[in-house]
Amino acid sequence: MIGKELDCSVVNTYDLLGGDDGEEYYGKYLTDGLHLTEEGNRIVYDGMMDVLKRNYDHLLPIEDGATIGVPLEEKLWSELC
Repeated sequence: MIGKELDCSVVNTYDLLGGDDGEEYYGKYLTDGLHLTEEGNRIVYDGMMDVLKRNYDHLLPIEDGATIGVPLEEKLWSELC
């Protein structure tokens, strides 16, 4: 795996979305075979946050009174809609 060879953290979206479980399983996370559904995006986002928490907590968005992290400079999409 390239990430391991380069000592780089990765988010294995193939495993997160159940790639080995067959198209019937992972297909439910894709709208058209390529683009993620809302649920698929959530799974990938959660995977990214897990990697950040484990390896790069200083890059997490500052929230809930945290003292380290990256400040959010703009509103979240959920706040705009």
